[in-house]
Amino acid sequence: MSDSLGERKQWTQLIHVDEVEQGASRIEYAKKACFVVRDEETFLVFDSICPHRNVNIPSDAIQGMTLVCPMHQWKFNLENGECIEKGNYAPLNKIQHKVENGMLYLFL
Repeated sequence: MSDSLGERKQWTQLIHVDEVEQGASRIEYAKKACFVVRDEETFLVFDSICPHRNVNIPSDAIQGMTLVCPMHQWKFNLENGECIEKGNYAPLNKIQHKVENGMLYLFL
C-alpha cells in the first residue's frame, strides 16, 4: 500500500505493550506522536494531529478518556476517536496497528 507521495507503508515498531499504561497516553515516534488507548489487552491508536487545524495535540490535553485540543477546545472521545463537542465533528484519524510478540506496531 502506498500513500499519495508514492511511499510504501510498512509496519513500524512503536513500543513494548508492557510500557503502555491502561487508559490514554501520548507516545512520540520519529518526530511525530500518537495517542494510544489501552483497555486491558485491547489497543486503539489515534494520530496526535487535530483534524480541525492540524494542531499537534499535547499529552496534557488528555482528560480521562476525553482529549481536548488546546487551539479551539474540540473534544474527542478516546474510546472511539469521535468528536463530541465543537466544530464539524470530524473524528481523530485512526492509525492501523497490531500487537505481535509483545510489541505494538503502527502501519505507517
